[in-house]
Amino acid sequence: MKDLEKVFLVPRRVKGMQITNDVEMEAMRKALVWIAGMMKEVKGAFRPIIAAANKTWKEALAKEKHYLTPLREAKEIGDPMMADYLNEKERVRQAAEREQQKKEAAAAAEAAKLMEAAVTAEEKGDTEKAGDLMDKMEEVAAVVESTAVAKKEKLDGVHTRVDVKWRIINLEEVPRPYLMLDERQLNKLALQMGMDAKVPGIEFYTKTTVITKASNK
Repeated sequence: MKDLEKVFLVPRRVKGMQITNDVEMEAMRKALVWIAGMMKEVKGAFRPIIAAANKTWKEALAKEKHYLTPLREAKEIGDPMMADYLNEKERVRQAAEREQQKKEAAAAAEAAKLMEAAVTAEEKGDTEKAGDLMDKMEEVAAVVESTAVAKKEKLDGVHTRVDVKWRIINLEEVPRPYLMLDERQLNKLALQMGMDAKVPGIEFYTKTTVITKASNK
């Protein structure tokens, strides 16, 4: 096969060409035919390699799929079961945490009242009452600490991830920026109807494509 490195010089050479007369057009024709010939040569060199690699890849992919299928089936059964249980367990834990926070807030308010009452009793010289009030304040704090909520459990080899998903509930209410054109349907209509194709908001136009092929000479 010819030296392929020279193909990297071709874009610059073609870019430097122009077509203002038939002579220059013929020069461009020859260049495009040469390019088509080189493309054919490159494909001829690499396509067999690609085909062989693709065949090997497909065979390996088929074997992988063969063994992964039952494993994925089992995972699809087990994952929802685990998720449901962990979600319920976390719901219970969060409920207990909210209840604990309420208790702590109430205990803090009660402790503040007891402290204020103890200070008042101390100022009046009633040290015995002040001491009793301080003891009660410690008891309130001890009760709250004894009912601490367990932390979120960590499982070896298993973790959860919360993803935000979406589903359509009313297509008519979906804002325009979130809608996508059906390009396949538009291309099909353009192929069938040509310039007679009509779709509101869509302009059908023509574009000329130059097709070259390698010379048989």
